[in-house]
Amino acid sequence: MTALYLKFKGMLMEVDGLNYIDQDFNQFEISPPPVTFPAALIRIEFVECEDLTDGTQRVRILVTLRLGFNPYQDKTSNLFDVDTTTAALDYWNVVKGVYKKFQSYWDGDIEQMSRKSMRNQVRHDKLTVVVMPFETYADDVSALG
Repeated sequence: MTALYLKFKGMLMEVDGLNYIDQDFNQFEISPPPVTFPAALIRIEFVECEDLTDGTQRVRILVTLRLGFNPYQDKTSNLFDVDTTTAALDYWNVVKGVYKKFQSYWDGDIEQMSRKSMRNQVRHDKLTVVVMPFETYADDVSALG
């Protein structure tokens, strides 16, 4: 699990615009959040495991990235000009950078990653949080050593 986390953290460190990257311990739910925005939180889950041989399992891995941005400011309505609205929507450039980094990524440890959905969390604290789960597969041999 450590190697996977370090891999995904390293990938996020290559994305322009992120100031804080950590495991997801629900930091966005603390008031005020103990992060520097824009922030990325990583959650890794083995959602399905199947025995292949003694000590080896085939695992389906769900990597959920939560991207947090400064509190929402109402500057996207029809009351604002295009330049103001475009600036308020700039966080989507960071989201796109994360998507491009993770979608279809693969290496010798994991198979090709695939985004499963993308949504904005509905929140009452005015934080903008975009949730992107990615799925991949790997063979877990950690029981062998």
